[in-house]
Amino acid sequence: MRACKVCGVVGTLLVAINQGDAILAGLPIDWGKLILTYFVPYGVSTYSAVAALRARQEAVASTSRTDGCRG
Repeated sequence: MRACKVCGVVGTLLVAINQGDAILAGLPIDWGKLILTYFVPYGVSTYSAVAALRARQEAVASTSRTDGCRG
């Protein structure tokens, strides 16, 4: 759900920056680029969330392995 929020906010900002002139001038919009503009922040947000979860799981697993060796 967080990735969708990031996608909406960042994607809209990037569309405004990249295609704002065309939108305001009433020129044709490149729909492929527009879709990719929203997909990129979604992909980055999802990737970073998964990477953070994996790092946390590895840290917990590493801690539990070393705790068993203390006794």
